[in-house]
Amino acid sequence: MATVGQTLLIDSGPAGKHLFVVVWGPQSVPGMGSKPKVVMVDVCTIDPSLPYDSTCMLTSGEHRFIKNPSYIAYHFARIEDEAVVDVNVASGLWARHDPMDPGVLKRIHGGVCRSGETRTWLRQLIPCP
Repeated sequence: MATVGQTLLIDSGPAGKHLFVVVWGPQSVPGMGSKPKVVMVDVCTIDPSLPYDSTCMLTSGEHRFIKNPSYIAYHFARIEDEAVVDVNVASGLWARHDPMDPGVLKRIHGGVCRSGETRTWLRQLIPCP
């Protein structure tokens, strides 16, 4: 069962595995049926030669998987059926990792409201004050 604060390693092609953080759910989403959904955001390594969203930056030590300066890529947030998450973890396609520290998770949630990269659907699920 996916829970807020859980992290998952998900294959992202040639770049290897990316760390995703569950930031919402599991709950049903109006207009998307009755199956519980979760929302995950992507943790990306900063490449100083490329633009990136500096709203929520993470450093080595804030999570065991993070070895280099990183950021939350709110633009790449994804919504998944909770059952899909469970099947992908059980099959080994995705892997659970250490939970995100509650303080870091709070920063990630706060960034949903501040980032210009956050999609409208995510702002509707995680209301901004």
